[in-house]
Amino acid sequence: KMLPLKPQPQGGDARDKPGPVQRHSCTDLPCVLLFFGHVGVFWYLAVQSLQQGDLQRLYLPRDFRGAFCGVSTGPADMSSYPKLAFAMNAEEVLDKLALQALCSDATRSQLTDAEQASCTTSGSLNEVNDVVSKLEQSMTDPTVALQMAGSFPTPTSVMAEASKYLTPVCASACNLSTSRTYSYSPPPDAPWAAAYERLSSSLPLQQLQLNAWDEASCPYSARYCVPFPGLSFQPGPDDICLPELESSLVSSLTSGISKQLDSLAQSKLFSSVLADVNNAVGSILTSLDALGVVAFVALLLGVVYMVLVRFFAKPVVWLSLLLIFLLLLAAGALAISKSLQCAEVGFLDFTEQAALTAVQNVQNVTDGGSNLLVNCQNLGGYAISNPDLRNAVRIVGYCFLGFAALWLLLVICLRNRIRLAIAVNQVAAEFTAMHPYVILLPLIQMLLSLAYLAGWSIIAGLMITDVPSNFVPSNAMSKSQAIAQNGTSPCATTWPAGFPYEDVSDCQAGNTTGEPLCWHCAAPRFVLNERFAFAFFSLLWHNALLAAMGQCLIAGAVATWFFTEKRRKALQPVFCRATVNAVIKHFGSLAFGSLILAVVQFLKWLMRFLSEQAKVRKNRVLQTIFKVLACCLWCFEKCLKFLNKNAYIQVAIKGTNFCTSAQNAFFLILRNAIRFGALAMLGSFLYFIGILVISGATGLGGYYIFQAFHPQMSPIVPTILYVILGYLVGRLFLTVFGLACDTSLQCFIMAEESRMRGDFVPTALQSLMEKQDLGSEEKNGKCCC
Repeated sequence: KMLPLKPQPQGGDARDKPGPVQRHSCTDLPCVLLFFGHVGVFWYLAVQSLQQGDLQRLYLPRDFRGAFCGVSTGPADMSSYPKLAFAMNAEEVLDKLALQALCSDATRSQLTDAEQASCTTSGSLNEVNDVVSKLEQSMTDPTVALQMAGSFPTPTSVMAEASKYLTPVCASACNLSTSRTYSYSPPPDAPWAAAYERLSSSLPLQQLQLNAWDEASCPYSARYCVPFPGLSFQPGPDDICLPELESSLVSSLTSGISKQLDSLAQSKLFSSVLADVNNAVGSILTSLDALGVVAFVALLLGVVYMVLVRFFAKPVVWLSLLLIFLLLLAAGALAISKSLQCAEVGFLDFTEQAALTAVQNVQNVTDGGSNLLVNCQNLGGYAISNPDLRNAVRIVGYCFLGFAALWLLLVICLRNRIRLAIAVNQVAAEFTAMHPYVILLPLIQMLLSLAYLAGWSIIAGLMITDVPSNFVPSNAMSKSQAIAQNGTSPCATTWPAGFPYEDVSDCQAGNTTGEPLCWHCAAPRFVLNERFAFAFFSLLWHNALLAAMGQCLIAGAVATWFFTEKRRKALQPVFCRATVNAVIKHFGSLAFGSLILAVVQFLKWLMRFLSEQAKVRKNRVLQTIFKVLACCLWCFEKCLKFLNKNAYIQVAIKGTNFCTSAQNAFFLILRNAIRFGALAMLGSFLYFIGILVISGATGLGGYYIFQAFHPQMSPIVPTILYVILGYLVGRLFLTVFGLACDTSLQCFIMAEESRMRGDFVPTALQSLMEKQDLGSEEKNGKCCC
């Protein structure tokens, strides 16, 4: 049972009186209704998304027009074409070859000035004729493709730059037959298309006939179904046909061009890495027995660390503070010594030199002299020859000495706060070691969060894949309209952005100029609409509420344990009442606090989203403004999390509503800012040491355990897994430990300010409690020491 701490006068609200509240009542009930109302709206939107969304849009491959392979929805019915293959990029290969022929010395003089503006290079028509001839031969003999000359890409260069020379198309299979032929013609909207048609009789590409995949396998114009000579395809993951060099072509490569295949060696390296990963996964699966033992050892190490903190925190902290002082002092002395060191005197011998100099300086003073600096004229000058740098090093040394003096002053002046922080950490460690199963709470929180996140991800995926048909312009446009000179496009005015593409088989005549309009817009895979914004806000609220419930539950358990008399601390059930209070009675207060936090987090992400929108619109000023606002909101979020955590502790102890608890927590922190600061710094130090000790010891112990269980297997990957396991276990322990520290400090201050005494005070705080609160000493005019 809990110790009756102080007699309560009759009448009034027990929550206004000193000490924790025994009986809690429900608080902030309107927020309960608000939370469940928002949950109802979320599921209403989820049901709508089940009918309109399509998760396949997130992972199915897309062709160059934005159509999804294997489905009937979208720009075209591709349900019979589930594979993604790669055809020759006619714009990058054939069009450039045709323009090279048109701009050659043989025909350039016949072009108008406007047509010559498209010419960026000039060359020999014979070179183009040779490429065209070899290109036709390579359709039947792939080895000829290696003999391409000029700017035409070879199969090996295509493998290195696949995204440049290949166009993604949906196909029925990866093994495609070439029963169609393609006769080259320039795209209708090319500025040089008319010149090409006028001079076609003297150009080599006019007679070019290329094999193309049949329409039953490749449902596009033949221009987009021409295979690149020398390349074949093999089935890959996610219905993607991976390009590779044909075996006959690889066997005929000469040593002169074998260097171009260095990139293919990377695929072998990738395969070997995958093999190593497979072996590692196999070693983990076959060593689950060792993993179970290591997990138990990690939990045991967490308990042991809590015990060590309880008994050895005091000497470790004071020795660390002394070590920092000595390091600052040594750094200052070394810097000053280095600035006075002579060039011909070793640094280790400088002590003797300094003593001799001191004697000389005393003699100078006796003789009436004024030069008290080290004289290095007869010793090769100073080791640091630059006088400015020498003075800078000396000033740095003085700064280190000043920091050492300031550090010593702070430690002396704040010694009582440091003692309190150490004692609070010992109390929190005692609670965690006495109730080690409390670490199951963060674990349960994590599992619930993952389960909720999995369901939410499916619903959110359905929401964002409901892309409106008018999200991007549906009209055809010219290339200058689709891709502006500044890089912007009407297809990409928002983020996520669509993209422009050219389809010469779907050109339309312009209304005014009659110019062929062959460019269109493809919609993005997903959009971030209002429904997703609400769903994302719901995710933030749920996550903040789940974290708040865990914090309030642990705080209630720690407070119950803190105010229980010593002989019953190990036996007192502390979680049943704390769970009822956190999950049921104070659900509204926790929902209120988490709502405020969720709003701030949502605004932070909204600023980042608007920054991306400004980036798409090439507006650097707005992009910078939104980034700065997001940074400010991030800082405010951190402050709000700290205040909320302490407010939840007040809710757990006093049973007040959220606003009252937040106000009490704020003024409590304000009155004891130095105490909370000392606890935060010391807590960070112990947190870092704890993570290092638990994860390192788990990894080391796991290595020997694995070797004992499976000596014939490689321990590298399992040991890395054991270190990660130790890190996670350490975080579980130290998260609970940190919250127990904050709650213990508030309980101590509450008992101190209300003059509560009794057998409940933990041993580590007993001596501090007997001296009354430190604030009363300051009121009596004493130093902060």
